[in-house]
Amino acid sequence: MHTWTLLVATHAAVAVASLPLGAVQVLRRTRGDLPHKRLGRIWAVGMLYVAVTSFWIRDLRDGALSLLHVLSVITVVSVVAGVVEARRGAIDRHRGNMLGAWFGSLGAFVGAVAVPQRLIPQLVVDEPATAVAAGAGIAVVCALAVVLSGSLGARTRPAVDVAAG
Repeated sequence: MHTWTLLVATHAAVAVASLPLGAVQVLRRTRGDLPHKRLGRIWAVGMLYVAVTSFWIRDLRDGALSLLHVLSVITVVSVVAGVVEARRGAIDRHRGNMLGAWFGSLGAFVGAVAVPQRLIPQLVVDEPATAVAAGAGIAVVCALAVVLSGSLGARTRPAVDVAAG
């Protein structure tokens, strides 16, 4: 029987939060600025948390690892490589790694909610008020992360050289 534990709940909450946070990064017109880096760090830490905690969640195969854990390994490699590539200035490779990780999390989410026996669909059916409250809490945390990172702030303009005039 699948049950909600603190590990499973935080894993699910951070995984759900990674979707809109990643979407903000993908859809922002300005990339590489301080807000992008701040929100990117939050997103990357969240993705790594979800991937690493998955190795202690083994309900699908009675304690054994499943094929979903392959996605976790790929996620760790992709996110770490994406950070390394950004620091090296290889932005195309950074973008590819991060987009791959985000789309992988989107696919994992679809898998988690498409199977009626999984915990998220059961929560929605059995305890809709709790599901709505959890969703609202995740939405508030995501909104705060976006606002506090500066990702919705005024666009910065390039510095003007007054002396060049």
